[in-house]
Amino acid sequence: MVEFQHNNHVYASIQQTLFLLNIRHTPCMGFKPKQQPSRLETVNEFTEQMKAAVEETKFTIWKA
Repeated sequence: MVEFQHNNHVYASIQQTLFLLNIRHTPCMGFKPKQQPSRLETVNEFTEQMKAAVEETKFTIWKA
């Protein structure tokens, strides 16, 4: 997930993502982050952890 976020980040120096440079499109992550909550609490916890990891990765790349 970190590698995906790294490749999907728009870099100021090149004004585009690494995905666009390498494969000329941005692939889908494979899941929908805005799904309805599950009846299983472990699924909801996992979804929240994934969202937090994506946001932290975005911030870390932006900060770097």
